[in-house]
This record gives sequence, C-alpha cells and structure tokens, in this order.
Amino acid sequence: MPIRKRGKRRYAAVVAAASMGGIAALRQLLGSLDERFPLPVLIVQHTTPDEDDTLQHVFSVDCRLPVVMASARQPRGSTRCTEC
Repeated sequence: MPIRKRGKRRYAAVVAAASMGGIAALRQLLGSLDERFPLPVLIVQHTTPDEDDTLQHVFSVDCRLPVVMASARQPRGSTRCTEC
C-alpha cells in the first residue's frame, strides 16, 4: 500500500493473500519478521465457512508480532499482524 510523501514512496502496510495451500508460505513470511517490523501486516486467507481461530494460533507460533483475527469495527493499523 504505497503512500507518497514529499516525492518519496512510503508504505502503510504489508498485505499478503493465499488460499488454503498457502499456509506454509505465510508461516515462513511471518516467521521472517522480527518484533521491530515497523508496518502492520494484513493476511487475507481463504478458509472454510466453519473456520474458527485455528489459523490465528498457527500463525502465532511463527510470528513474533501479535496475531489477531480482523473484525469489522477494528481500526486500521491498531494491531501489528492481522488475519482477515
């Protein structure tokens, strides 16, 4: 999500998306970020309609940033790593 500021490109967030087959790749991506990573990370993951918070726990194992499930009323950028 690029943002222009005085002619320089800045990014507001990192966004990654995957189907159910991409969980391993997302785990690797999240595991490569340290707790000082400066941008919010938004994960868009295809799931089944009956999915619970299992993926939140799976991603939390590898990610040093807090991982939360997105909610409709959650302010943008209020957390560091969000699964949508």
